[in-house]
Amino acid sequence: MGNKDSNNKKKSDILLSIGVITYNNPVELRRFLLGVLPQMRPGVEIVINDNSENLEIASMVKNEFNSPYVRYFKNETNVEFDGNIILATERSLGKYVWWCGNDEICEGVIQHVLNVLRKEPDVSFVFVNFYIADQGSGNPAIKIDKDKFFKDNNQVLEEIANILGFMSSIIIKKEKFANIDKDKMNSFIGSGFINFFIVMHVLAQNGKAYFVAYPYVRCYPTLPEMSHYDGFPIFGVSFFRVAKNFEKYFSKKSLKKMLAKNFGHVWRGLLVENVKGRSIAPIRRLKILFKYYWNFPEFWIALPFFLMLRFINVFLYKLYKKLEGSNQYLKQKLSKIPWF
Repeated sequence: MGNKDSNNKKKSDILLSIGVITYNNPVELRRFLLGVLPQMRPGVEIVINDNSENLEIASMVKNEFNSPYVRYFKNETNVEFDGNIILATERSLGKYVWWCGNDEICEGVIQHVLNVLRKEPDVSFVFVNFYIADQGSGNPAIKIDKDKFFKDNNQVLEEIANILGFMSSIIIKKEKFANIDKDKMNSFIGSGFINFFIVMHVLAQNGKAYFVAYPYVRCYPTLPEMSHYDGFPIFGVSFFRVAKNFEKYFSKKSLKKMLAKNFGHVWRGLLVENVKGRSIAPIRRLKILFKYYWNFPEFWIALPFFLMLRFINVFLYKLYKKLEGSNQYLKQKLSKIPWF
């Protein structure tokens, strides 16, 4: 407990740091720690970065999880999500940093990841596949059968696409973070996607990228109606701005494919919000999307849906969900279209 060294003999022994980002969520943190602590072994540490407004998590960690593998930090002020990501990375002692939030990392993954990192020291980026908690591990986010190296970092953008913003699946080599342009990074603080900025910075450098096929991460997404923040500025705007900041390091084709996939999730999310009566300034948001995506064919395909009367969208949405649920072939085909 409390800013002390872990079970490892010295700092250089630590290969992997699990940087936990937490904010007023002791239930989720307890669930995470109960799942990961039995997997702990020399060479791994857990670094808890507590951004909470009270001492509930501090008390819980002290009384329930006072493990030699755990180092705990209570931020003096609320540094928000982006600031906490940076602190978690800087505080980590390992050669590699794995950010984790409210999600779980399942049994067996620590040893699997350690095997990869020890065997392949040139790896600078690892993506661990995941699944949505209520859908089961048989439905992974990325359907690739076995572990593999990406042939280059353009392939990472094309195959992982907008999921590169999902921090709980990302492991980076810390030395790649060390040479980051701090002024440029700090300019994105407040975007809600500083983790994506760091990932793009790591991918823009030399180093191998590795994909863990089995979905060892169990994702617990926050439902829009339960969220305390508006996700549109993050996914609709920040993702685009961060990606374009690195356009000279990747092919135009790969970057655009990633952004098209992200746009598909954004516009469908807005329509679903409208169908469910939770839409916020849809015309204003359409104008924002036009500003960033007007030269994407996907924007003009999506535009008619935004201009339809709401009752038509409600009907089409119900029809789509009915077909999707009853026709696996249709579902599979739709999943290959960039805007689905």
